Amino acid sequence: MNNLPKMIFSMKFFGTNHIKLINGIECLKARPIKEFVNKSFKEKKLKILHAPVNVCNQPWHISRIERQKGHTSDIIVNYQPSYGLEADIVVSQYQQYGPRDIIQRLYHVIRSLVKYDVFHFYFGKTLFVWDDYFGPRNWLWYWDLRLAKLLGKKIIMTLQGCDVRTAAETEIKYKHSACHEDRCPQYTNCITQNDGQRRWLREKIFPKIDHFFFLNPDLGRYLDPTKSSFLPYASVPISQIKIREPKITGKIKILHAPSVPTLKGTPQIIEVLEQLSARYDIELILVQNTPYADAIKLYEDADLVIDQINIGWYGAFSVEVMAMGKPVACFLREEDYKFLPQEFAKTLPLYNLNPNKLLESVESIIQDRKNWIKRGKRSREFVEKWHEPLKLQEIIFEKYSK
Repeated sequence: MNNLPKMIFSMKFFGTNHIKLINGIECLKARPIKEFVNKSFKEKKLKILHAPVNVCNQPWHISRIERQKGHTSDIIVNYQPSYGLEADIVVSQYQQYGPRDIIQRLYHVIRSLVKYDVFHFYFGKTLFVWDDYFGPRNWLWYWDLRLAKLLGKKIIMTLQGCDVRTAAETEIKYKHSACHEDRCPQYTNCITQNDGQRRWLREKIFPKIDHFFFLNPDLGRYLDPTKSSFLPYASVPISQIKIREPKITGKIKILHAPSVPTLKGTPQIIEVLEQLSARYDIELILVQNTPYADAIKLYEDADLVIDQINIGWYGAFSVEVMAMGKPVACFLREEDYKFLPQEFAKTLPLYNLNPNKLLESVESIIQDRKNWIKRGKRSREFVEKWHEPLKLQEIIFEKYSK
């Protein structure tokens, strides 16, 4: 009996539940240590690194929410992100090989290993992937990930498309995809060089990752389902975007905004709209190389948005215009829905275009114009439920703590 107080103290340290009295003595049931550790991890203020690239501001929005919740959360990129995307630290300039640049990169690799609890990497890269210095790969690549694993750090990776998707396999598997010579400018590089790197990455590096998030459903076929999950885009602050309902009378303003026209099927889309202009009063708004502030005004003025007819999924651009309450049309590859949450797939509000019958698909949407406002409302509700960064940060944080 002399040891009873000490025993109870030890059990309380790990967390206990009172269950019943036996012969007047209170019995205690200890929670599993793993439960205690997970609970402590969730309550702890973490130090989180997002690196080494910022694609579509996905890491930026997640990181800012983590900071609001009291965590240390930084975005460190090896070189300046494109299109004015944000980062807390830009280590050096693209392809600058000077001694100072190399020392800076080494310093941030070492510093990150000491400072951070969680490493959230993007686009199949880490801070020690210096793809602008030495390519396609050398023995130094991913050594920071290996060391982080040895140090017991949590390692998460968000995959966004061409970081893991192999062009040769995709071209064979899917009749309609961006991985074709006449569609993607990088096709030849992918076939001759990048595909090999992606296969090596899946075989050698992926087993060291604790959990994957993938933003395009077709990527699920490359990943272990026990440690991967689909994640909707968190790249748009939904609550900050004002609703701009489409007009259902008068001239039909159809907007298309291709970054790479052949990738999104722009020539075919333009051809179809020209044919339909003979029967409908259509104005095509083509947004290319336009400053963001000007592009937003064009988005707001559109009645219908056509995203793409080759890729098989929608992107961050579609999320932004859906948040405005616009109906959006694009090609969605339904065979990839098996990688999505069932409720998500069932409530998708986008019009699904058939690339084989594009004219008929677009015309049927035009004929449904009376329902565009309802479709736009569904779109707004959908992105509020599934694409709000605050909600997605909570999903991500659950994986940090497991």
